[in-house]
This record gives sequence, C-alpha cells and structure tokens, in this order.
Amino acid sequence: MARANLVLVVLLLLGTTEATAQVAKVDSPTWMTDLTALGYPAHPSESFSKTFGVPPTKLVFADPEHLVATFISSDPGIPSEREGRPDSFKLRLHAVVFDSRTGKVGTKRDWLTPNPNDGVVAGHNGKVVIRAGDLFTINDTTLEALKDKDTAPNHAANEGLFKIFTSPTGHFLLLEFLRGGGWEYTWMDAENLETVHSFSDNIFPVSISDKEILGWRRVTPREIEFVIRSQDAPGRVIPLAKYRSNEMIFVNQDTFVIESGNFLPLIQTDGTVIETIRPHTHDSLSRVTPSADGKRFAFTGSSIRNKSEFLSPHEQWEYVRRVIVYDVSAHTFVCDLKVRHSAKNQEFPLALSPNGSILAFLDGETLEVYQLPAAAEPHP
Repeated sequence: MARANLVLVVLLLLGTTEATAQVAKVDSPTWMTDLTALGYPAHPSESFSKTFGVPPTKLVFADPEHLVATFISSDPGIPSEREGRPDSFKLRLHAVVFDSRTGKVGTKRDWLTPNPNDGVVAGHNGKVVIRAGDLFTINDTTLEALKDKDTAPNHAANEGLFKIFTSPTGHFLLLEFLRGGGWEYTWMDAENLETVHSFSDNIFPVSISDKEILGWRRVTPREIEFVIRSQDAPGRVIPLAKYRSNEMIFVNQDTFVIESGNFLPLIQTDGTVIETIRPHTHDSLSRVTPSADGKRFAFTGSSIRNKSEFLSPHEQWEYVRRVIVYDVSAHTFVCDLKVRHSAKNQEFPLALSPNGSILAFLDGETLEVYQLPAAAEPHP
C-alpha cells in the first residue's frame, strides 16, 4: 500500500503544471454591463431572501455570437397572509440575449415561473433550452419558443424533477427524478427534447458527457465507489477514493477533472491520471466549466473560512477571488482574472464560448465578458 501511494504521488508531481510564466495578460473586459438595468434583483426583499436564498443566475452561450443570461425576480405587491411561504410569491424568470462580441442586448423576455432554480440549462448550435418548473422549452436566439415538453405531467406530491446535468457540448441532458421513494433518470437530447433512454439506478450522478455518466454508489455505510456508466449499461468502477472528493466534471468526452482543494487532477475515463493542474494560489478551486469543444475550461479560486466546520456548512464563508482558464490541449493557463465584488457564499455563474475564446462571469451585479488570447505553444 505504501508503495502504491508513493507511485501515485510521483505521478501527480510529474503531471503538475506550473502557472506563473504561462498565464497571458488580460487587462480588462471586452465589455461589461450592469444587470440591474435589465431587472436584476440586486436587493431582494428580506422575506424573499429568507424563503429562497439567492436564486442562481445562469449563463450559457447559444453559439459563439450569442450569450444568454437568466435570473429570477419576484413581482412587487402586497404580501399575502401566507407571507414567507413559497406560494406567496409570484416569481418571474428573466432571459436576456447579448451579442457576445459587443454586449448589445438583442432580445429580452420575462414570464411567470414556479421554481426559483429555473433558467437556461443548455446551449447548442444557436439554440438554448430553458426550464420553467417541469416544462422545458427550446428557444432560438430571438427567444422564440420552437418546441416544449412537460417532463413530469403525472407526478405525485413530493415527487418530480430533482436535478439536471448537462453535457459539455450542451447536446444532452440527464434529468434526475424522485418517484415512489426511488431515483429514476431520463437521458434527453437537447436538440429536440426527445428521450433517448430511461433507467433506474442507485448511482448518484455528478456529471455527464455526450455518452456517459460519472457518479458514485454507496457500497457500505462508510465506503463508496466511483462509477462511469453509459445510458444503457451498469458501468465500471474507477479507483478515485484517494482524492476524497465527489466533485467531478467532464471537460470533454474522454476526460474529467476532480475538484480537490487547491489542485485539479485531470483524468481519463479509464482512471489514468493525465496531469495535475496546480495554479500558484492557495485558493480552493471549484466550478469547473468547460468549453463545448473540450479544449479549455474555466474554474474559480475562492477563499474559504471555517473550513473545519464540515458538519456546519452554514458556518463556512466562501468568497470567490479569481477566475482561471486552462487550455487542455496546450497544457497551459490562458488567464487569471481577479474577482472584486463577490459576496459571501454567493452563487457565481460563469461560461465559456463553444471554442473557449470568450469568457463570461457575473461579478456582483456586473456581467463581465473577456476576449481571451489564443493558446500559447504546448507546454511539455
């Protein structure tokens, strides 16, 4: 066992990427805009905040020219006698389409929605899929609805859609449903909202590619195993327990990243370690977000206080401090950008254009978009 651990450490050290000399200089955003001018709820009511927390803002590129942002607000008015209950609010889902090169607003819409977590879930080939409750709609970049589908027309109380996973290309979705006390899954083609395959499993998915699901199963009360399975096969076990992290994200069809504190192992789907990405920062690294072509991915670096309070996550404080982009094919860092207005434990949306040439993220209430430099020569 000691020898195996030593071999693992050597592999990690050999794969470590140094950051300083390879990070390109990106001086300022190509464009930026204050979303509050478009209806963004910068200061929601205290009752709204206590009921829903901070509903997530979502960013997705429909194609290289169009960036779509969605966010939730509450209709103003007199609170009902059911104040503080979710059904006492009229939630509105806002969608805004930007020209990703100039920041010009092309189309914006808003409509009532039942769920504070609703919004855009995928972008692919000039279209986006937007969720509003159980209803999924394909929209073009004018926000015209092209097709919709009710994903849970007959669910009982305390049942229904629980979670959504999107492949890096935006071509496929995995829908996780709670039904009858068990978990059921639907593999959906985002191009047409048709079901490709449905199955039941005791797997806990964490990420999908266009063809496989990455997740974990509980073997004993104290032991789990990591599994990669296809849509219609039970899968294979991969040895990842040493990383002590369940946060794994596909960056392309054959490779995934493990969020392991202040380093990111890049691993093939057979379990082989390709390299370990280790920026020159002590920040906690997370929110890995790939480009659709699988050649780059963005991630955040955060300072976290009270890390030891793992049994009391509400006592942990996270502040996003930076956004870093890494080029997988060139084995080099593309940029390291400062985040200046992140609030404590704030959701932090970010997106990369399909070819990884444009980065977008929300810093406070300001949407910032950066044109990224081409990758440097491959680093050995």
